[in-house]
Amino acid sequence: MDTRANKPRVTLLHYLVNEAEKKNRDAIAFVEKLDSDLNFLSRFERLLVICYKRK
Repeated sequence: MDTRANKPRVTLLHYLVNEAEKKNRDAIAFVEKLDSDLNFLSRFERLLVICYKRK
């Protein structure tokens, strides 16, 4: 079974994201929001570590 794309630099992940966007845009928005929330949490955790070390 061949899994290569017929276009250069297109991966299975590209294809899956494109299909998800066509079928359910809310799912993509949820993932983007989750990513930004987790990114914020990561920064918050770093701040907690810095504050903890100062005590």
